[in-house]
Amino acid sequence: MPPSSPIVLHADQEHGGLRLTVIVLVFVFTILFFTLLNTLWPQIAPPRLVDFAFIIACSSSLGLALVAVWGVEQGLKRVWHSGRVVTLNEDGIVVQDVDAPPFALNWQGNMNQLYWRFTLKGYKRGGRERRVPEKWICLAVQVREGENQVITYTYAAPQKAEELMTRHGRAHFNEIYPANVYAGDGRNRYLSLPSRPAKIPADILAGKDGKQWLAEQRRWVEGFELTNQDFEEFISAVIGHQ
Repeated sequence: MPPSSPIVLHADQEHGGLRLTVIVLVFVFTILFFTLLNTLWPQIAPPRLVDFAFIIACSSSLGLALVAVWGVEQGLKRVWHSGRVVTLNEDGIVVQDVDAPPFALNWQGNMNQLYWRFTLKGYKRGGRERRVPEKWICLAVQVREGENQVITYTYAAPQKAEELMTRHGRAHFNEIYPANVYAGDGRNRYLSLPSRPAKIPADILAGKDGKQWLAEQRRWVEGFELTNQDFEEFISAVIGHQ
């Protein structure tokens, strides 16, 4: 059933501002830890190891910085949002993007749903997909009512993805194969930079997965990435309205 109170789903946790901040923090924390270790080591180390202060500071500072920044990043994700929001309420779905006016899809309207999935391997990945293990699976859904539509998706480990699909058997995630489209784009898959296909071959669009590929193409531009938990919250509300 639709939620009885608004549920706010913040999309794109790893947004550009956060990623840039993380890169800067890694550099800053590395310098700080190097300076700290290089200063303190001669005072606390056994005499025979004092001469290794510089080597130890160099070898340890980056690892300590990565651990510290990871902790900071987790905290930032909870308070620093991208501004792209999907809200579930009693009336329907409200979509808020940063560069467009908000719009709503009504539970009582003629709401169409399209589900698909693909494994992140067999093609040259870029951007966010490059930071996800290639064995993981992208699960996506497009919900359309009239002229309005919203596409949400998540990246999940194979076991997690299977659990999610099993729990929501009414959502039929049709599998598509990006390698077929990316390899057929006329570019060298291994020498060129990672990029989306310039166009999807006509035979694929005319095939049984054509609707999913059109939606996948829209996902590249307007998709809302959600955490596994939020994505499941989203499709639970959508399926509950069927």
